[in-house]
Amino acid sequence: MKVATVEGLLTLYYDGSELWSDELEYSDFSKEDKDEFWKRCWEHYHQERQSWQQIIVIEGVIEIPFSTFEGCYNIQRVIFADTVTTIKYDAFSRCRNLKFIKWSINLHCICSSAFEGCDLSSVFLPPRCKLIGQGAFKGNRNLEILNVPKDVELETGVPELGIVDHTKLLESSPFEDASPVVLDWLKNINNIFPLHRVCSSYEPSLEIILDTTKEIGGEKAFKLENSIGITASQYLQENPYATVTEKEIIEKYVLQIGGIDQEEEMLQLKKREAEKDIQILSLREIITAREHENNALKQEISALKLQLSSENESSDNSIIPMKRSKTNESVASMDTTNKEVADLQSENEDLVQQLKIEKSNHLSTIARLEDARKTLKEAYANQK
Repeated sequence: MKVATVEGLLTLYYDGSELWSDELEYSDFSKEDKDEFWKRCWEHYHQERQSWQQIIVIEGVIEIPFSTFEGCYNIQRVIFADTVTTIKYDAFSRCRNLKFIKWSINLHCICSSAFEGCDLSSVFLPPRCKLIGQGAFKGNRNLEILNVPKDVELETGVPELGIVDHTKLLESSPFEDASPVVLDWLKNINNIFPLHRVCSSYEPSLEIILDTTKEIGGEKAFKLENSIGITASQYLQENPYATVTEKEIIEKYVLQIGGIDQEEEMLQLKKREAEKDIQILSLREIITAREHENNALKQEISALKLQLSSENESSDNSIIPMKRSKTNESVASMDTTNKEVADLQSENEDLVQQLKIEKSNHLSTIARLEDARKTLKEAYANQK
């Protein structure tokens, strides 16, 4: 299997192979050779396992076999491909430095003690997860948040193998041990806290969080603690599926209740600018056409004047009045066109001026938005 350094961490690209099998290992040794076996195991196998700092499970792997990475103390991060559906028992137990997991969206089952004795502080399981075995997260001393799907089955059995036994989460609960009651409590911990529930959900959207914030009384709801002392703000910050921040939500909330919607302002401005641009372009095309007409009339008048000059010198004076009349008509037509061009240019200047005013108003709106953000930032800092 490939091993490489990724973001400063020695990384194993795991392909689903079985890395631990007592039967396979002992088959090559007699009972008398056990000491030699363990020596070789330490030199050629255990040392390599302790060198891994990150595990990337490659696409196509469906199951992580039992005890695959058990006792790999230096693993800090695990990234599962979305093909993984099952993590067998003890697969990552006693990985005492494991702090970060990117879960498979198709994860279905986490077996007993799969992550026992790790160092996870928050766990947000994907919505397709249906089973969590006994002791799956036991002994994660810093575990404060365990967010599980509503319809997941939490395995019960021996009290000493409670899913969250020996964790901060259990210490914060109203229970003394990891009894079956605790499991039901885990799934319903945010029932009466709608913002907490939304912020800890899978891919929470800005719109839904914003609507919930409005319904329950504003941005202060982010600092409200649930029964174990966790705020909606903490859920949102820890949620690996969230793509929106608390700051963005509160900014949007303050601007909306203040009657300022930047997106709507921008949309309307762009629409008005587009309409004005079309009008200005149309006027410029008309002006250009009129200027072409004027040029043609000038050429026609010049030609007529040249003919009049030539005919004044000739003996035939009968057609001169007709030529003069035609020339006068062309001059009058040119004057009319000139006036139309002047009017069109004036209209064009008016539109350009209107556009400048629109942009000036927009800049004023932006200034108001910035003032609102500044006020929000100061209020938020004071709140903290």
